Amino acid sequence: MHFFIYYIIFFLLNPRFYTNIEQKNRYIDEFNQKMEARDFKGAITVFERLEEVHRVIDIHLRLDAAHAYFALGDTSAARINYEFSRDLNDPGPSSVSRNQLAILALMRKDTASALDFFRSAVERDPRLQEARF
Repeated sequence: MHFFIYYIIFFLLNPRFYTNIEQKNRYIDEFNQKMEARDFKGAITVFERLEEVHRVIDIHLRLDAAHAYFALGDTSAARINYEFSRDLNDPGPSSVSRNQLAILALMRKDTASALDFFRSAVERDPRLQEARF
């Protein structure tokens, strides 16, 4: 429901919203190709262009972008994008986001938050072995 409200607000702020769908789809394809090629820097460049064209971005795409930011060492951008996907209905990606947020908390030496994120990751998906260790 909240995505519908975002689309309405975004349409009012950007009347070209529906005319740039083709460009958005092109950027998504290019982003996915760069991620498959493990060109994280190129993927982030495409992702940032995509954000300029279309503010409402699929949560799973944000999760991939968060992985790319993390791989490049940009932990603040990674954290922001992991935060978007930590409360997904799908337990798999949600637990992966929480696990990554726990790792980022450990990097900041915030062990209490890290432990909470690890616990919630295991609660969301008990099969996620990375969160157990």
